[in-house]
Amino acid sequence: MAEKALKSLALHQGYEKVKSHAISTITKELKINGELEIMGKKLDLYYISSRSPDAFTEGAPFEFFTEDQAREAISFADKFLEKIRALFKQEKEQE
Repeated sequence: MAEKALKSLALHQGYEKVKSHAISTITKELKINGELEIMGKKLDLYYISSRSPDAFTEGAPFEFFTEDQAREAISFADKFLEKIRALFKQEKEQE
């Protein structure tokens, strides 16, 4: 969710294409820093390792994540959506 929200913001701001799947890379491109940048780095770790079947030397990726980590990822994604919505609203008010 966070990646898609950031990409929608990038496209809205005039970027023609966003190639990266790394949230931390997209936040840097959009000059978003602070809390979202830190959360993005952690979400990247979850995303990359959970999507790659060979990310760990043995076992399936789902075996390496806890329920607390899943809750944290959902919380971070919710914060991204909240922030991106606020940025869209702010831009609309400035028009």
